[in-house]
Amino acid sequence: MNAGLRLLEASGKPEPWQEAPRPSWQKPQVTLALAAVAGVLAVALMVLTGTGAAKSHKIAELQKQANEQPLDPATSTREIRLMPSRSGASNSPAITIGGGGAQLADFKIDESRSPYHIFRVTIDRIDQGRVGVITNLVKDSNGHLRIALNSSALGPGTYQLTLEGLDWRGEPQPDSWVTIGIQH
Repeated sequence: MNAGLRLLEASGKPEPWQEAPRPSWQKPQVTLALAAVAGVLAVALMVLTGTGAAKSHKIAELQKQANEQPLDPATSTREIRLMPSRSGASNSPAITIGGGGAQLADFKIDESRSPYHIFRVTIDRIDQGRVGVITNLVKDSNGHLRIALNSSALGPGTYQLTLEGLDWRGEPQPDSWVTIGIQH
């Protein structure tokens, strides 16, 4: 028996009554560590799902509010004469409307020096995007373009009006620019 045990010992094989060594992935410490990592990932997933649902609800609520927001009735009318810039657009407003109650701003833009009679007016919110385009706007007998605007129709910010004259083919040609500000 002793000789047999010595031979087993010399061969490097475990003794028959001992367990064979386990691979590292079968040890209890590795199993506990994997379970802990899975638990942490599950908690993180639940937190992210909860915040995503809250953000989706808030976005839907804000979209509904924006769609249902009515215009405020204009409590006063303000006549504003503007001299457009012919050299280029400016980021500083020539006039600011609004603030307090909603106003109906009656813009009279002096285009008496322009050779064009029909205009296209493009309204852009500076650093954001296009708000609107008014086409086939004709000068009055004084050479003014007239645009009436409720100050609550646009959000607070700075807006650039690009005035383009329409040539005999109806194609727009850059003519002048006006920058206005709106407060609420």
